[in-house]
Amino acid sequence: MLIVTVGLHMVDCGRVLVQQRPSDKMGLKGCWEFPGGKLEDGETLKQALKREWKEELGVVVEVGRLIDEHVIHFEGIGNVLLPLFEVFFDRKTQNAAAKEGQVFHYMEMESALALPCVPTMLLYGPAVVSHASAKRQTSRPVESGPPAAESTLPVLEGKDLPCSQL
Repeated sequence: MLIVTVGLHMVDCGRVLVQQRPSDKMGLKGCWEFPGGKLEDGETLKQALKREWKEELGVVVEVGRLIDEHVIHFEGIGNVLLPLFEVFFDRKTQNAAAKEGQVFHYMEMESALALPCVPTMLLYGPAVVSHASAKRQTSRPVESGPPAAESTLPVLEGKDLPCSQL
């Protein structure tokens, strides 16, 4: 079974980073998605996610807990496992950049679901909205990541703006 690991980066106001698939990518061109990609031989799910975020956005992430997962059948491909993990990076010390020609934005999950999106976005929607709600109720900012060791990790320089301006 093909495995495509996916990462959710959420800022403290509950907005999530979504990207639009480049027009030169095979399948689902122009649809919105969370960054991620296929598991390569010998990789763990978290290693694949770290590699994909570095390749797609040029940022080093730490991978947190599993938020949701689904198996979807794609015509011509078969069943695909799509786990969604929380990812963390420090927007003050790392700049995300569209390495594959994609467009990316932070937006409310509800707004992202109103756009043409990949099928998993619709499936992940309830879990992401619930996760955002839980994060808003905690005192720890979302983008601080897992405790201590990751607090010094690099999140989009120049994007260190109030949520209304992201």
